[in-house]
Amino acid sequence: MLFIRDRVEELCQKLDLHDPVATGQYLDKYSLEDFARSQGGGEAAVQTVTIWTRVMLGKIDLEIPKVTRLTL
Repeated sequence: MLFIRDRVEELCQKLDLHDPVATGQYLDKYSLEDFARSQGGGEAAVQTVTIWTRVMLGKIDLEIPKVTRLTL
C-alpha cells in the first residue's frame, strides 16, 4: 500500500500542471483502481484508494477524468 501511495506522489510531481494531458497521457488509460491493481495492489489497497478519492474529492473514482486526478 505504501508503494502505491509513493508511486502516485512520484507521478504527480512529474506532471506539468499547465499541460497535464501531454505529460500524463499514458496514465489516462487507468482509473485509480486500475492503477493500484497494475502496481500490484491487492483488494485492501484498492479499497484504500477508493476511500482516498471519496474523502479528498467527494466523488467516486469513475466520476473524475483520469489525468485530472493526479493534478488535484
